[in-house]
Amino acid sequence: HTGIAAASLLKIAREWAENGEKSGGRNMIIVGAGINHWYHNDLIYRAAITSLILTGSVGRNGAGLAHYVGQEKVVPLAPWTSIAMAQDWVKPSRLQNTPSFWYIHSDQWRYDRSFVDYFKPETGDNMPLHAADMNAKAARLGWLPFFPQFNDNPLRLAEAAKAAGAKTDDEIRGWLVSRLKSGETRFAIEDPDAEGNSPKVWFIWRGNAISASAKGHEFFLKHVLGAPNASCTAKEAAKGAVKDLVWHEKAPEGKMDLVVDLNFRMDTSALYSDIVLPA
Repeated sequence: HTGIAAASLLKIAREWAENGEKSGGRNMIIVGAGINHWYHNDLIYRAAITSLILTGSVGRNGAGLAHYVGQEKVVPLAPWTSIAMAQDWVKPSRLQNTPSFWYIHSDQWRYDRSFVDYFKPETGDNMPLHAADMNAKAARLGWLPFFPQFNDNPLRLAEAAKAAGAKTDDEIRGWLVSRLKSGETRFAIEDPDAEGNSPKVWFIWRGNAISASAKGHEFFLKHVLGAPNASCTAKEAAKGAVKDLVWHEKAPEGKMDLVVDLNFRMDTSALYSDIVLPA
């Protein structure tokens, strides 16, 4: 029980509906982190979204569901993933963890020393000594999903496998494994600065990634965006320390071809984006 009288709920519901009717659907709900800390928080979100739908308040300027802290993005992830990843057809996707993704693709690994410089382990003599090598090993052994996965398009690889006589999923996988063993196909993480091994399109959804959430802003400006005002003064330190990643003497600048921001405010991500869509 909420402790709120039924008469109060009815009054609020009528006022909500009346405002939606008079304003042409411009009802807005703004929430913070509190709801996210309770069990069944997704049901509370669904109730809020349903009330917006009933008054035509979705997809209108000055209306909709607005959340102003980062944790809220986690709440709609499960139902959104079911639709976006077609989980009614296939089993759940293995999603990439963001820190490893950006550590590699923003080229921060190039400026990072071996982690034994910070902490000397007492055991594990054969373990990778650089965080980039550890990530590469994790992707190679299947511990960690990493995207792009290979140094070629998976669709082209599948077509090549079929052309080579592979007919079933197991045969296609076997064909690919043999190429990975021979080195004909490589994991993209093993040469992340090569052409085609980095992301080209970035959709930012309900978060201020650039200049706020992104750790290592100067690396994002230089290597991800190629911003002319990037002032990265850090010195590269990984040459000779990394073993599993190919070292390029000059790292790419401006890996992204397109940045799209879904937002309801002109924050720093929107300022650096090519396209800003209403959220």
